[in-house]
Order: sequence, then C-alpha cells, then structure tokens
Amino acid sequence: MPFLIAILSIILIYFAFGFIIFYSAFHRKKDFNWLSVDALKKTPWKPFANDIPNHFKWIEENNAKDVSITSFDGTILKGKWIENKNAKATIIVMHGYKGHYASDYGLVLDVYKSLGFNILMFRQRAHGESGGKYITFGAKEHKDLLSIIDYHNKTYGENPIFVSGLSMGASTVLYASNKDLPKNVKALCADCGFTSPYEIVLKVVSETLHFNAKFLMPAVNFWCKLLAKFDIKEYNTVEILKTAKRPILFIHGKDDDFVPCYMTERGYESCTAEKQLVIVEGAGHGTSYIVEPERVKNAFSDFFIKHLND
Repeated sequence: MPFLIAILSIILIYFAFGFIIFYSAFHRKKDFNWLSVDALKKTPWKPFANDIPNHFKWIEENNAKDVSITSFDGTILKGKWIENKNAKATIIVMHGYKGHYASDYGLVLDVYKSLGFNILMFRQRAHGESGGKYITFGAKEHKDLLSIIDYHNKTYGENPIFVSGLSMGASTVLYASNKDLPKNVKALCADCGFTSPYEIVLKVVSETLHFNAKFLMPAVNFWCKLLAKFDIKEYNTVEILKTAKRPILFIHGKDDDFVPCYMTERGYESCTAEKQLVIVEGAGHGTSYIVEPERVKNAFSDFFIKHLND
C-alpha cells in the first residue's frame, strides 16, 4: 500500500506540474491597460511603451470602425476595420501571443495604408475583448482566420487580400497556408513565427526551469487535449508548408532569442509554394522593421505589387 500511494503521488505531482505549465501558457490572462505607459513598461513591450498609445490614437484618427464576428466554433472575435478610399486590396493582420494589433502592428499600419490597403484586424481568441478561454498557439486561431476571410468577402466584397502575421500570428497564418483559401487571398506574410506549439512551449519552459522539460510535455498536452481541445503536436509549419498554396514572404530577426530564427528557416526550406526570405541581422523578436525599415518595407511592397493581380 505505501508503494502504491507513492506511485499515485508521483503521478499526481507529474500532472500537477503539467497543469501549472498549461495554465500559465494557454489560459487567457487579464488584458491590461494598453494606453498606460507605466503598465507597458512592465511588459515585453517596454521599449515601445511611449509609442503604443499613439498607435491607438492613429487607429481612431483613421476612422476605424468596430467589427465583430462569430468564428467557426461560436467564439466572438472583436476588431477594427479601416477603409481606404480607392483601395487596391485588404490586409488582414494577426497579432502575436498576449499582444494587440496596435502594439504589434502600430508602426506599420500607416505603411499599409500608404500602399493602398484597407486594414482588417481582430484581437485573437482569449485576448482582450474577444471571447475564448484558451490561447491555442495557432491551432484554432488559423481557423478563426478562415472565418475572418469569409467575413471580409461577405461584408466588403472579394477584393484582393493579403494576410500578415507576427509571432504567434505568423504561425497562425502559416497553419492556414495549405487550406483551400478563397481565390482573392493573394499572398501571406509571416514575421518571426514558430514551428509548432509543442516546440515553442518546450523551449520556453526548458529555459525557464533551466533543464530539458521534454518529459513534462505529455502532461501539458494531456491538459491541452482535455480542457482546450487541441493537440500541441498536431500543427507544425515544417510539414504544413510542404503543401502551401499561396506565395509566402518570410521575415525573421537573426538575433531573436524568443522564437529562434531557425524556426522560420526550417519552414522556408520546406515550403513548396513561391517564397521569399528576409533575415535581418541584429533584429530581435518582432523588430525586423525597426532595425531595417526600408528593406522590410520594400520587400513587402514588392511582394504585394508582384502578387496583386495573380
């Protein structure tokens, strides 16, 4: 009996550790005040704390309209629509993990507008005003993207669409790259995306705990399957991009220590669709445009013009 109790205790502790990791990584967190510079200085967005409130101001000054959709599984997603007179196309932007479209894309929204884009942007599920209890690292978010595209075409017409994602948003975009996308989806852009939920969570947890946490991942996945209803091993860009159906512009900072650059390089290598890779030396996570703004802007602009009439 003592032996059995010891075994059960070990199993209980093992799955308890798995739950702690699961809850920390996947459960939605309270959104904070994005307009507070002091609050932003306590987050990973600290370097941009003084700029982000101005990004929100820009969005409102450009007559952004509130939009809402019911996604594929009934989750309500909230966002903004900025209409551009005489627009050539629409760009849909997908922000990153625990981010916001104003924090992640604020620096380039005016660039997109100057290139002739309407802009459609939503908070990802389990973020802010959008519904959902769990962040699924692109597993369900890429299906949300398909719902967003469908909403766009039914609401605004089938103008050309480009889709851009940053970090988790990039992986979200890439997970959708082999789906039967509408013909007006012309091309995709993925900036500093990870390969899979499994690999990025394993990396972060191992670095946090200072040992290889691979043996804990089955317990984490147990809770993902039980509570969040997805498998962290189901989606991997390296496999998905072997059957990608749209041209893809890959961007990554060489000095990214959160999502390693090799994750984008592996996806790029496996991608069978038309592709372009922009690696920015000296850029960290999500900062390629900040380090080399003209190069990144020109790469995107050229890619946009090339595929606009495909």
